[in-house]
Amino acid sequence: MRAPGIGERVGSPRAERRAPAANQSRAGNAVLAMNLLREDLLQGKAVAIAGPVRAAVCDQLSGLGARLEQIEDGLDDEHAVRWSRSRADLAGLVVDTAAAFGNGGADRLEFMLRSAWTAVRAVATGALITTAGECAQIATAGEGARIATAGEGARIVLIAPSETAGPHAGAARAALENLARSLATEWARYGITVTAIAPGTATSDADVATLVAYLLSHAGGYLTGCRFDLGIV
Repeated sequence: MRAPGIGERVGSPRAERRAPAANQSRAGNAVLAMNLLREDLLQGKAVAIAGPVRAAVCDQLSGLGARLEQIEDGLDDEHAVRWSRSRADLAGLVVDTAAAFGNGGADRLEFMLRSAWTAVRAVATGALITTAGECAQIATAGEGARIATAGEGARIVLIAPSETAGPHAGAARAALENLARSLATEWARYGITVTAIAPGTATSDADVATLVAYLLSHAGGYLTGCRFDLGIV
């Protein structure tokens, strides 16, 4: 059975069985974490975080060896890019949009999308595209040609607000899914994967943390352009 490809939503009959932590009980997630998240899984990997990212996710990533770099709040595009360029060793980005979306509504939806895009664009163009391109260059077939391998390169993980966060929560989740699909296609040549996580009403922060860690790992490089609907069954 193959992993979901670009543009597939995890939760479909073809893809749902490949989603770590999706549709699992809390006890099942604990077993999954022990099996997949070895102690040094993210050792030495620099990951930018924007949100703020929920504490359980930060604790999980740090516990697995990642070095977290918090993007300063309120940066405009230019300063966000400068921030990223000063951290050229970044290998991933986690954007948690729950706080930006707040209690929902049209204004909060617009603010959430603008904030998420500022972070994604800045980190990708300031650090990840160069880093991922270097990691994914395994063969040269002419001037500047690159061949990317799944598992290598950089990762971007978008965490959507809960489906009950407030008015337009569904639109927010769909927008982040579309962003993941579009960027997965656009940035595949750089070896960058982009995924979205849509927590369910009963999804714990620990569940989200387990999936984020997996998607940032080497194995997570085989998944891109898909949305993980947690707790849909």
